[in-house]
Amino acid sequence: MERNLKTLVASGVFALGLAGMGTANATMQSYICDTVDCSGANTHIVTDGGAGDGSAGANGVIISTFSYGGLTVLVSTSQSKPAVGSAAAPQLDLTFTITGAGTVYMYVADTDFTGIGTLSGQVDGNSSAAAGGDAQVGVFNGTNNTNTLPNAVTFLAVSPHFPIGGGASFHQDLLTGIVGNAANPYSLTLGLFVSQSGSGTTTGDLNIHQTPTVPEPASLALLGIALAGLGFVRRKQA
Repeated sequence: MERNLKTLVASGVFALGLAGMGTANATMQSYICDTVDCSGANTHIVTDGGAGDGSAGANGVIISTFSYGGLTVLVSTSQSKPAVGSAAAPQLDLTFTITGAGTVYMYVADTDFTGIGTLSGQVDGNSSAAAGGDAQVGVFNGTNNTNTLPNAVTFLAVSPHFPIGGGASFHQDLLTGIVGNAANPYSLTLGLFVSQSGSGTTTGDLNIHQTPTVPEPASLALLGIALAGLGFVRRKQA
């Protein structure tokens, strides 16, 4: 596929061209689209707690379905804080069930994250679709605190394409660089691309979570020296 998550990153543009999509919104959203930038006619957007959310009002959870062409997303469950993770410990999760032939892009985006650390995660699943399909996952750090797919993003990581179909299970790891800064909250977008070449069903779960930064050994050594010095001063004063 020429238009995939890596093509999006290489272009440096995540243009939506959708009315009202350029404004900031502090509420989590999920997207099911037939194009990588969700600019096509088949675009399904659901806001946490809004129209189309089947999660019965659960905060931080969006459940939605969408069909177009010969493909149906039977279940799309997106999760973010406070259902999973928190502002200081970001976590995004996307559980999916897809049937039929075709291509779909799925995203979950949220804002107001403050934790600084490395994101890591994985996607696992099974596919009874015809052999020859493929998938790809990616995570993006927004250039501002906007929960929609921004016009420009800072690329964190995108996986290689991996095969799906033929009744086989699949697994793909994803590891990013450090996200977050001490000055401002930020947004994160978790993305999934799936292409099925024939009828059948693909199910899986994609999760990304943050591991807080760990002080360098030199920093730990300096902290130990400082604590030892403090203990010496107190003994001397005594």
